[in-house]
Amino acid sequence: MNIAVLGGGQSLPEDLKKIPKCFLIGVNQHASELVRPDLIIFTDDKYHNFKTDTKTKTLQWSSKFPEFPTSGHFAAWYAGTLTKDKIYLCGFDMYESNYFHTNHEMTWGGPSNEIKTEQWERVFELSDNKNYVAVSGPLTFIL
Repeated sequence: MNIAVLGGGQSLPEDLKKIPKCFLIGVNQHASELVRPDLIIFTDDKYHNFKTDTKTKTLQWSSKFPEFPTSGHFAAWYAGTLTKDKIYLCGFDMYESNYFHTNHEMTWGGPSNEIKTEQWERVFELSDNKNYVAVSGPLTFIL
């Protein structure tokens, strides 16, 4: 089964048009503005009470999983535990743009691009799945 992990970057709406039908994993609430994910993954405490419809499941990080700096990293790694087929990474702009659903400036700049790259490389190293596909954006230079 192919999986698409859906970040919140401005590239997400266009990225969704480029992928085949997949099991959809949303990162935090972002993708819910466009599609109904099959699973929503979060590490942020503020999403503990995020309400979904009854068909959408949620998964929160716990200490039984490797620790990652963001919900997106965790979701991408977790997808690798679910399939050996392709994992499409959509809407991952590495915080170089605003979220697709808001015009507000991003306030979280995060670490340097070098550190961001190292964080993603760690995800791919820890995953048993080697079939990740960056649909667009900075991750295309890593994969």
